[in-house]
Amino acid sequence: MVTLLTLLASPLSLSAQPRGQGELPPALRAAPEVEEIPGAHHEAPREPMAVRVDVGFGSSLRLVQNHDFDQSRFAPAYLSARAAFQWRQRGRWRHGVGLGVVTNLSGDGSFQAGLDPVQQWVLTPLYVLEWRMSDDPVPLFDLAATVGLPLALTPDFSLGGELDLTFTTRILAGLGAYVSVGASAFLGGQSRAGDLTLHPLLSAELGLALRYELLP
Repeated sequence: MVTLLTLLASPLSLSAQPRGQGELPPALRAAPEVEEIPGAHHEAPREPMAVRVDVGFGSSLRLVQNHDFDQSRFAPAYLSARAAFQWRQRGRWRHGVGLGVVTNLSGDGSFQAGLDPVQQWVLTPLYVLEWRMSDDPVPLFDLAATVGLPLALTPDFSLGGELDLTFTTRILAGLGAYVSVGASAFLGGQSRAGDLTLHPLLSAELGLALRYELLP
């Protein structure tokens, strides 16, 4: 009698025990916890290559007004367009190279020694260093520094240098609005005394920025 009661009680006690992970089907087994290694470095994903195109309008203040060329205090308003290729980068910094084109929208100087609208064309090879101001995939703001070597092609050839700072805010993922301030200087023609002239400028510009990612 005692043996019979023992056999009947054994299955009940076994069924009350919880089933181990090894007895469960694979889909119901809990995934093992992976402990994070202290001090482990998680590398940020690389951003794709991109092309940025800026189109804007601006004006410049002459720091030195040369009366030999009948110059006014403000240089002609201008239309600017530039495109820059940006390499793949990690983190917030991006850099690239590009080319800019500028032409004047208003005249300058006198009839004898002056410019008509859209008569002067300037081509600028440039280098761009951009700082994205957040870690978001599409940051709302970014700041860029541009170093350029402007080459005035018409009406007379001259060489210069420029440095710009550009602040951009995003309207859409690939569309933004920007404001840019910069300083530049150009070598000019000879003065009446026969000296080579230098023309330093401070500029401000507003425009739209298009950014297109080159996905692999």
